[in-house]
Amino acid sequence: MPLFATAVVAPTMVTGTVTTSPSGTQNVAITSPATLPVSGTVTATPTGTQVVSGTVSTVPGMLSGVSFYSTALADLPGVVAANNFLSLFNPVGSGKTITLYALNVVPWASALTASAVSMSLFRVSAASVGTLIAAANVNRMDTTSANPVAEVRTGNPTVTTVGTMLSAFPPALSAAKTGANVPTPAIAPNSASFVMAAGQGLVIRTASGDVNQLWNLAIAWSES
Repeated sequence: MPLFATAVVAPTMVTGTVTTSPSGTQNVAITSPATLPVSGTVTATPTGTQVVSGTVSTVPGMLSGVSFYSTALADLPGVVAANNFLSLFNPVGSGKTITLYALNVVPWASALTASAVSMSLFRVSAASVGTLIAAANVNRMDTTSANPVAEVRTGNPTVTTVGTMLSAFPPALSAAKTGANVPTPAIAPNSASFVMAAGQGLVIRTASGDVNQLWNLAIAWSES
């Protein structure tokens, strides 16, 4: 019977290029430099949920591109004739939109009052003269904000009202000359729907009044 010899071959390492595209999740280890991000080009469109990490450049609690302002007036005496106490107007060509956030009206009486006429809120399409509060003197919620574009006027400005009354604020009535403080704070219409484009505004006014009435007014708005 013939004899056959069997050759034993030692294992050999194979090197080369893998030409098959890998599938599934691929983990890439970064060994150097370990503390720096890796940049490059993504050659395939990723699918599924992508987690992105980075730095938020907007200050928390603030909306990017939105600035907030307020104005407060204290102890404004009532006027027997019709009077416009405060107007807020977004001038034509401002490039901004104004949104009303709050309006508080607190009346009180220093002596006996006879007028029962409420203060009212109207939209306006124009506002002029009166006393214009300098933009630099308008309160900013963030002191780094730019001057507001809104024109804030007091001292019975001339306005053109539009549409019907938006809200009314009852006066304080005193039955005794010693006077009685009767605060009646009120909130303006929903800020989400009360928007003033360029050429629009509002006015707070009374059709008549009493010099013994006094009004505290506070208004807040945003510009974007």
